[in-house]
Amino acid sequence: MRIHSDTLTRRDLWDAATIARVEFDRFDDKGSRSRDHAFDVTLEGESRRRPNNRGNHNGAFAATWDQWGVFLAVLFSRDPGMVAPYYADHDEFNERTNHRFAVAGFWPADAHGDHHFQFDGVPFEQECTKCTAIRRWGPR
Repeated sequence: MRIHSDTLTRRDLWDAATIARVEFDRFDDKGSRSRDHAFDVTLEGESRRRPNNRGNHNGAFAATWDQWGVFLAVLFSRDPGMVAPYYADHDEFNERTNHRFAVAGFWPADAHGDHHFQFDGVPFEQECTKCTAIRRWGPR
């Protein structure tokens, strides 16, 4: 995931990773046309799925949807104008995740690693069948 920011530092990303209980599979500095700089990261975490785009997983698992959400929530709290894929800013992140990661400490009470999202009748929205997680996309 490419994260564009004017103010975030490598330390901010390490802090976010610690809070989200993840490790970096990839962590590269990049240039950005929309912000001062960018970081290109992929995360390893607690899901039961293997990371995408890697032939040799070395036993690592991908980060869960909740871990990515906590990671991004920490970063957006430090730079609300940050840009990431799918999220133009902090407000859009909160809207698309139904404010799930806006709780104190960033971790939702019902966080888990095995979300099963399905259509709930609302266009461009899916609900997890196991918890209160909702994800949104498309036009709003």
